[in-house]
Amino acid sequence: MWPKRDEGGNQAEKNGGDPLMSEMWGDLIPTPQSKFLMVTCNECGNTQIVFDSAKIVVKCNVCGAVLAKPSGGKAIILGKKERTLE
Repeated sequence: MWPKRDEGGNQAEKNGGDPLMSEMWGDLIPTPQSKFLMVTCNECGNTQIVFDSAKIVVKCNVCGAVLAKPSGGKAIILGKKERTLE
């Protein structure tokens, strides 16, 4: 039915470069919706990496100000969002 997936190499290359097979694998394997954010503290200006679905209160490493609060799903980011990390 579906081709076996092993650890090495690209699946499209193993199927002779068949793009349809590559699209099927892309549809079957979900991509994560959570991301890491570079956040700047509003109090001291320190930049820190924060998970956008944090389940605990995230505080600044320098001054201790709250950067993110959990809200059941995505965290509420209280600092300034600089960028999203890939």
